[in-house]
Amino acid sequence: MIFRPDLLGQPVVVLSNNDGAIVSLTNEAKALGIEKFKPYFQQRHLIETHHVTVFSSNYVNYGHVSDRIMKTIAEHASIYEIYSIDEIFCDVTKVGNRVEFGHYIKNKVWRDHRIPMGVGIAPTKTLSKLANHAAKKITSLNGVCVADTQAKIDWLINRAGTTDIWGIGKGLKNRLEGHGIYRASELVTLPSKRARNIGGVVLERIVRELNGESCLAFETEIKPRKEIVCSRSFGTKTQSLSQIQSALSGHIIQVHTKLRKQQSCCGYVRVWLQTSRHVQANERYFNVSGSGLHCPTDNIRLLLGVAIKLLDEIFCDGYLFAKVGVSLSNLSDRSTCQQDMFSQVDKSKSDAINETLEMINHKLGKGTVTLARNDASDVLAANHQHLSPRYFTQWSEIPTVRC
Repeated sequence: MIFRPDLLGQPVVVLSNNDGAIVSLTNEAKALGIEKFKPYFQQRHLIETHHVTVFSSNYVNYGHVSDRIMKTIAEHASIYEIYSIDEIFCDVTKVGNRVEFGHYIKNKVWRDHRIPMGVGIAPTKTLSKLANHAAKKITSLNGVCVADTQAKIDWLINRAGTTDIWGIGKGLKNRLEGHGIYRASELVTLPSKRARNIGGVVLERIVRELNGESCLAFETEIKPRKEIVCSRSFGTKTQSLSQIQSALSGHIIQVHTKLRKQQSCCGYVRVWLQTSRHVQANERYFNVSGSGLHCPTDNIRLLLGVAIKLLDEIFCDGYLFAKVGVSLSNLSDRSTCQQDMFSQVDKSKSDAINETLEMINHKLGKGTVTLARNDASDVLAANHQHLSPRYFTQWSEIPTVRC
């Protein structure tokens, strides 16, 4: 809607990968009875009847917009932590008028990027998330909620359910209800020992944070991932082993890129294969296989070879498969991972290949050079029937303005 201001005030929905389910929608779409996370095909008649605008997910665009917004906010924070694609924590302890600061940041992001934003300011991360929730829900706050006194904090907590609290999902909610705790106001009075017995150290920290004790420090550096995963549903279900191998090859390229980016080596590869969950029981199939590596590696050819071998082990004729996935785990720092006496020659050759591939693809564009098994015309590519233009990455898709 940044690029389509004509859609402001109109019902709009965004779909998940393969245009499967609705993952985001405007208030106007909600008012029509359209539900988030419900399959698209089940609501398609309602969407078409009311002429709702539909978009496929466009994560490349979202990433670019997010980067720009985070840079704008970071300019005004001495310490900050980018928590997700649409959330950032900032240290405002040295800010004087925090209400004024909140409105300044919110208005600047809207002016520069045309994205509406909620601002929650409070003594701890958990309380600031609760304040942010209030900023979005309470119209009179105009998008900014500053809980800087105990009276304001108590007011928020007394009106919140347990699942309104950051870190409490369905499982923990059920456990709390089993102990007679249904509201945030009941949760905040839990003794630390009892909180730990119910929900471990996670719940204990939540309770302490709700009581104004900061337990979650700013994570200003991105920590290396402990596991790297790639798994996507096919655009077209298939029985073909060669097509699934091609899709798996594409996944290996994705996880290998992330592995190299964080300067890690992999010690364990796991592959899984499955049919759709929505078919009859006798048509369902799921299997997984994994293998440890003799030495940790970032050799893309070796990783692909292991993954293909694992896929061959779990592939079964007679099923229409909907998804294949791969994960790399037992990750270690590339500069310190243990090798054997015969691996150094192979490592030198692997490094040269990795660096050459990265150099060519960086200079000439992603996917210029790829693995031979990764068929560029992959018929299993995800369905994106309603994809918006790639405004940031494709010259041919940039809007033309005539004055």
